[in-house]
Amino acid sequence: GASVGTYDISSSKNYDIGLSFVSGYKASELKAEIDLCYPKASTCWQESGENGFAALIAQPVLNDYIHAEFKWIPAIATQGWEGPIIYTSKLSIRTPTNWFYWTYNPIVKIIDPEGNQSIYQFKNWKAVDTAQYTIE
Repeated sequence: GASVGTYDISSSKNYDIGLSFVSGYKASELKAEIDLCYPKASTCWQESGENGFAALIAQPVLNDYIHAEFKWIPAIATQGWEGPIIYTSKLSIRTPTNWFYWTYNPIVKIIDPEGNQSIYQFKNWKAVDTAQYTIE
């Protein structure tokens, strides 16, 4: 849908953007890529700073075991899950240091081991200096 207004976001911060990703793969098996500069074609932070990144964080309490069975597995001589498990992960984003104060539409790609991609785009992220909002 259409976005209204801007989402103020600052440099060197972690953001939980409320995106959960459900898949047959564990978070550690998936690859998350982010283009924080889109639609700019060049780097949007000072080169002396750190790049931003996206990471998938496992949410084991939210996994769906409805089609799996917890039972004794002789091959590993212990109990475990056998059958398909639907795993839930959440996306966390770290913004780059020294981010230029522009407005961006970041794109996130989540890639599974088979090469399948899920693509998400966020609108109107405005890089701001949140130090100006600090109350002393």
